[in-house]
Amino acid sequence: SAAASTAFSTGVSTHNGTLGLDLEGNQLELLTHRATKTGRSAGLVTSVQFSHATPAGFAAYAAQRTEYQDIALQMLLDGCLEVLIGAGHPYYDENGRTLAPAEMTPERFNYVGGEALWNAAEAGTLGADTPCGPWTLIQSLEDFRGLLHGDMPQRILGVPKVETTLQQRRSGDALAEPFEVPLVESVPTLEELTRIALRALGRNDSGFFLMVEGGAIDWAGHGNQSGRMIEEMLAFLDAVSAVTDWVHNASSWEDTLLIVTGDHECGYLTGLGSDPEWHPVENRGAGQLPGMQWHSTGHTNSLIPLFVKGRGTTAITSKIAGIDPVRGPYMRVMDVGGALQLMLQSTDVQANTEAR
Repeated sequence: SAAASTAFSTGVSTHNGTLGLDLEGNQLELLTHRATKTGRSAGLVTSVQFSHATPAGFAAYAAQRTEYQDIALQMLLDGCLEVLIGAGHPYYDENGRTLAPAEMTPERFNYVGGEALWNAAEAGTLGADTPCGPWTLIQSLEDFRGLLHGDMPQRILGVPKVETTLQQRRSGDALAEPFEVPLVESVPTLEELTRIALRALGRNDSGFFLMVEGGAIDWAGHGNQSGRMIEEMLAFLDAVSAVTDWVHNASSWEDTLLIVTGDHECGYLTGLGSDPEWHPVENRGAGQLPGMQWHSTGHTNSLIPLFVKGRGTTAITSKIAGIDPVRGPYMRVMDVGGALQLMLQSTDVQANTEAR
């Protein structure tokens, strides 16, 4: 995830586990940094901890992705993100319940930059001495939903009251069918967080860059949790719908580029009976679990979908690297990132609204 995120963010491939650095350890220009440098706004949203590998690759540098405290510090104090939203609340468990004092340890603050940084965020002083201004910390479901229509702070640091994921790591049978285990009701949805980010970043007439991650899709794949993987995919697709709604209501495809993809496959998910011959996942209709089979608990080199629509589509699809006999045209991750880097050099991007 770290290397893929770096490739998306910089157009350069790097070592596994590395963020924002090339193979020699040199810092690369990240997409959020380039966006703000050219007068645009930038934001990151995820359903897992905001300092986890994928969002971190767009806003931080680290030789190892596990340097969470330093990564969070960079994301909060370096650069000029206007929106940073993700899980990792130090005071709550996976079900959104407040931890007992005996359960609190200094390590619980690593994902949010350390206890001192978190205390500053709660006090409203975090970032006050930077050129970008202070962060406004949003934690409760009510406050998140208030941002869908109410006054919008200058900079939003959103940390829902849950430990590592919005939903995927909640208690109950992790192998149950989708939505059989009740959801955590005290946290916002990824769709709501996306709408908040779009509303905040859309204030900039010069445009913006936003990355939204359904980060727990991968985690469900690691656990071969078919039901929770489907839950997470549906939550991500709702977030995609939020983006398309925003394009239709507040912008246009002539002014906006949308990319929907992932960083890698996880779990080697196929249709039933795919050993040794590969079969696609079987669609059994709405409300029915598809015919599917897991073959791994790790990442694989299986090709994954890439959808592109809007202004500058040709700049992406012109980088097609080859033709797979089953999947068709494919691209390399770093070529997508390289095209995005070139686009953000200026606002003069060829309009092309073809979807692929």
